[in-house]
Amino acid sequence: MSFDYDLVILGGTIAAREAAVMARSWGARVAIVAPSPAEGWHWAEDEGLWSAALAQLAQLANPVHQACPFGVDSLPRSADETPSWSTTVDWLTHVLAQGRADYSPTALTLLGIEIIFGQAAFQRQPRLGVRVGDRLLIARTYLIAVGSQAVQSKSALPTLNPITVETLWKHRSTLPARIAIVGEEPIALELAQALTRFGSQVTLLTHYPYLLPREDGEAAQLIQSYLEAEGIRVLTQTPLQQLQWLPPGKGLQVGDWTIAVEELLTTHRVTALDTLNLGAAGVVWHGRGIPVNQRLQTSNPRIYACGEALGGYSPGHLAEYEAAVAVKNALFIASHRIDRSTIPFTLLTSPRLARVGLTEPQARQRYGRSIQVITQTVKSSAKAQILDQPIGFCKFLVRPTGEMVGAHWVGVEADEGIGAIALAMKHRITLGELAFQLPALTACETITQAAMQWKTKYVNPRWRDWAEGWFNLRRR
Repeated sequence: MSFDYDLVILGGTIAAREAAVMARSWGARVAIVAPSPAEGWHWAEDEGLWSAALAQLAQLANPVHQACPFGVDSLPRSADETPSWSTTVDWLTHVLAQGRADYSPTALTLLGIEIIFGQAAFQRQPRLGVRVGDRLLIARTYLIAVGSQAVQSKSALPTLNPITVETLWKHRSTLPARIAIVGEEPIALELAQALTRFGSQVTLLTHYPYLLPREDGEAAQLIQSYLEAEGIRVLTQTPLQQLQWLPPGKGLQVGDWTIAVEELLTTHRVTALDTLNLGAAGVVWHGRGIPVNQRLQTSNPRIYACGEALGGYSPGHLAEYEAAVAVKNALFIASHRIDRSTIPFTLLTSPRLARVGLTEPQARQRYGRSIQVITQTVKSSAKAQILDQPIGFCKFLVRPTGEMVGAHWVGVEADEGIGAIALAMKHRITLGELAFQLPALTACETITQAAMQWKTKYVNPRWRDWAEGWFNLRRR
């Protein structure tokens, strides 16, 4: 049986493009079926880069001069000193164009990857393939790496006509003076802080009891407190089904609360799977995504899925890791298993939040009372003091052997340092072994201090009695 391609990838996401580059580097014949550039190759396909760029610009646009801690003029900036939203959008567009230039359609075509723009749909007869317009693409294996799109389908939101991040980014020259953001995704928090620093009054609405319900409780509470200290109004346990607009100019009714806002923005997104005709390919799916096994195979073993196609929020680096595993299984022997336990997550607020592995309740449920908790404050780091950003902590969840099963870090450059912890966890390097492997006067100094604290608290007492006997012997 002959095939036109070794692998056909559905989607225009960064994970899809990196999967194509990887497969092509091994000599595979690859095709990508993606939305047209006008529909899909935009910032939403690289949300991580967009969020990072916006967070950095928002840091510079902070209403208080960055030099204030060093004795320079501490008066707030004037409106003229804060970049306009249109200027910000132009800069973000430039960053997106340059940041992923190696994965542009032109660059991929030069590598020998065929790019087909259009709507893909599986077809079973006469053979399993993907129909794109008049073409039927026959491949040995397929990878579903489609992205998500903004929707307005939560609770009463459709009747409220909320805007989306794409609307805010593509079609507006100025920011609303007062805006409410509905969403518990990380981008909702990042966007709330950024818009506040650009001069908008922001209200953040979530139906959860507190922000970031999947993260460490102490870390989530600290981030929420910091956002509120910057002027963001956070309304938790919000009855989203009761949202309704008041008469023009009067604001938004949220249960018993009245909020003076001009716009309502939703960050809710869904992955468009219904157009792929997955049933014809024998792929089981539901509204939340596509179930897969540990090898990322769907119910049809020739079809793999990764990233947002699996459902839920999928950070870009996690989707790229899943794509790499899927490609190796699709092109060779399907023996590689997914392991997300050492893949870090970062929240690009200020201060940063970074996490890898289990939370404390999860660790105690799995390992019981043997779990040791080490918490080191960021303020003891020289780098934090130099940058005048002493807020935060680093919490390690450690087994008696020193093996780390989870780490949660809130503070300056946490997103840069979490990688060292994740790598150590992957290779089962103990917390104690990290003590002298990281440079001083960097954010990673917090890790070193935590390692020394663990040694002092849990390791040294076991050796103290033996050492005391040894010293007594030598004295005699």
